[in-house]
Amino acid sequence: MHTRQALIAISGSVSVYMNDGITEDTIILSRPGQCLLVEPKDWHTMTFGSGAVLLVMSSHPYDRSEYIDTPYEGPAHD
Repeated sequence: MHTRQALIAISGSVSVYMNDGITEDTIILSRPGQCLLVEPKDWHTMTFGSGAVLLVMSSHPYDRSEYIDTPYEGPAHD
């Protein structure tokens, strides 16, 4: 896995839950000046607010084999 993504909420808000198998966090993107970098190891889900538009920039073209389909097992630790 090598794809990195940059997420920017252009409009509205997007809640991004992230888990890398060690730590977990939920980040709220609500301003175009915020950018969240998603590393290849990060399992994440997104919840979109009403009217939200999310811009995603990727370091590599889409490759289905790059995606982590299921969350890491066990609790994450801070």
